[in-house]
Amino acid sequence: MSRSSVFQPSPPWTNQPVRLYHGTTTAHAVSITTSGVRVAASRLHIDFGRGFYTTSLEHQARAWAWEVARKNRGRPAAVFADLDRDALAGLETLTFVRGDFHAEDFWSFVVHCRSHGMDHARGPGSKRNYDLVVGPLAAAWQRRALMADHDQISFHTPEAEAVLNRAEWRILP
Repeated sequence: MSRSSVFQPSPPWTNQPVRLYHGTTTAHAVSITTSGVRVAASRLHIDFGRGFYTTSLEHQARAWAWEVARKNRGRPAAVFADLDRDALAGLETLTFVRGDFHAEDFWSFVVHCRSHGMDHARGPGSKRNYDLVVGPLAAAWQRRALMADHDQISFHTPEAEAVLNRAEWRILP
C-alpha cells in the first residue's frame, strides 16, 4: 500500500471554532442550553478550582455524564458548543502541557486548588483568577496520577463565562 493511500492530508487551516463538551445531568443540560453557563454555581475542591469544566473529547464528556448522574441520581447528558477561537484567545489562559509525575508546576496547582477549597488566584496577594485553565486530567491527585488521553479546559471568570454564553450549547443525541 502506498503512503499516499494511507495518509490523508489535513484540511486547510481556517481558524475554525473549537468544539468543547461538558458531561452533566439532563436537568443541568437543559439549564445550560436555555439559560447559559454559570461559573459561580460550580464546585470547589477540583483540579483547577471553581469553574465550568469542559473537554475536547466527546467520549470523556459522555463518561463523566454517567458519573455525575450516578452521584446525583439523575439522567446523564452531555452538551457541546463550538467556541470562537479568537474569543478564546482573548482570555488570560494558563496552560499545562505536561502532567507527568515530575511536573511540579501542574501538581502544585492541582494540590492548591483541591486542598484549599478556594479559587486558584494568580499568586500570593492576587484576587484575580486566570480566565481559562487547560491541562491534563488528574485521576488520583494525591499520587500524581493522570487519566491517559483525557483533557480539561476550565472557565473561571465572568469574562470566560461570557465567551461560553455567546456560543450555542446543544445536547448531544
